[in-house]
Amino acid sequence: MSEQTKDLQPSGSVNELLRISLSSAEQNFPQMEDKAKRASVALSAIVKIETDEQDAEAEKLMVKVRNTYDLIVGMRKEITAPLDNIKVMAMKPEKMISSAAADSDISQYLRVKSLRDGFANEKIRKQKEAEQKALKERNEKEESARVAAALKERVFNSVVSALILFEEGVKSFFSAFTLATYRAQLSDLVKDDPETWEAIAQWFDSRALKMSAKPNLKREVYDSWFVVAYDSAKLPEDSYNKLVAEAKENNDYEPTNAEYIRQAEDIKRVWMEKIPTYRSDLQQIFELEKTNKEAADEMARKQKEDADKAFQESVDKAEVKMQENAEEVQQEQQQNVMSATFEQQVATQAAAANLSGVRMTNKVIITAPQEQIVEIFARVLFACFSNAKFPGYLKRDKKGNLLEPDVNGIPIYADWADTILEFYANYCKHNPAEVPGIEIKEVASTSARDKKAKPAPETL
Repeated sequence: MSEQTKDLQPSGSVNELLRISLSSAEQNFPQMEDKAKRASVALSAIVKIETDEQDAEAEKLMVKVRNTYDLIVGMRKEITAPLDNIKVMAMKPEKMISSAAADSDISQYLRVKSLRDGFANEKIRKQKEAEQKALKERNEKEESARVAAALKERVFNSVVSALILFEEGVKSFFSAFTLATYRAQLSDLVKDDPETWEAIAQWFDSRALKMSAKPNLKREVYDSWFVVAYDSAKLPEDSYNKLVAEAKENNDYEPTNAEYIRQAEDIKRVWMEKIPTYRSDLQQIFELEKTNKEAADEMARKQKEDADKAFQESVDKAEVKMQENAEEVQQEQQQNVMSATFEQQVATQAAAANLSGVRMTNKVIITAPQEQIVEIFARVLFACFSNAKFPGYLKRDKKGNLLEPDVNGIPIYADWADTILEFYANYCKHNPAEVPGIEIKEVASTSARDKKAKPAPETL
């Protein structure tokens, strides 16, 4: 490059720069074109190399061509250097507001964009916090609704089940009003005495009086109703305890026990109204045994069957009640869940409303220690290769077509893959057993060496 172009600064006048460029072009271009044509013609004359002498001549020519190329480039720079300076001058205004990352040191546009990106990231952080908070609140409300429903259903079913259990006990008590029970309870001395209805009736009446005991709900049984499983990851313990306390407040022991006693007394009354019938039937069975044992047994069987049927009807009615209550509780729970979902959507949408114009991209940050890097990259590569959208490890042209292998038959790999494979081939000890499916192939790559030191490079 001449002294006049080498020392020229971008601050020089445009006219002066253009003058120098045009002067250099008029002076240098014909010579540049002539040298390039002569070099091209000389290279085209070489069509094959079969001997060392031919190879040596080709190398000698390539040295001259390389020197010619360097000369042409130097002459071209004398032409283009002033134009490059003009370009630098012309681009200064745009660089001040450029969006290119290379201009980040002077671009006010990129400075403001950086501020906006920081502000957007802060909004995204707040949005994610809002979304996580909304999701946490939704999960807690949904779990709270489920636990509240479970407590409500459990209390209702427990009351009904307690009454069924009470009636089953009453039925069992009346089912024992049989001659077999009477005879099993007699002492050996009494068994030897003649069996009379008067003795049986006295036993029956004394046993029936025992039904006057008042039913009562045990406190420990009541407390066991208010225990249900819950997800502690969604519902804090204090919130669960609050739900239990509310359930107990809505089903306080005293009124609950009073209602249990009322319904149990009704059950007992229905059965006690059957005492005269049971007494009469027992006398008939006793008298019938004397003449027709088979008929007496049938009458006793029919009496037990009627008692079982009456009890089963009570059980069926109780199950219907529990099913109806379960459907009502479930509907209430679904409404609460829908409400929680709606509230979460509103909160999420409100947080996302301020992110218009923000394009989200994902960046990988490796946080693992150095000893895990290999495993991490292995997993990343596996995930990429397993993805149907992954472009592969072979290089493609702009149209997406695979490039043909080079003159040595070696595939043209994508830049990222070629960097890794070339490093492996040249710097890693290769053991075929360690990496099956690959081979290392030595490929010659010639260079044009200027073997003799000369005062000036020889050109064409």
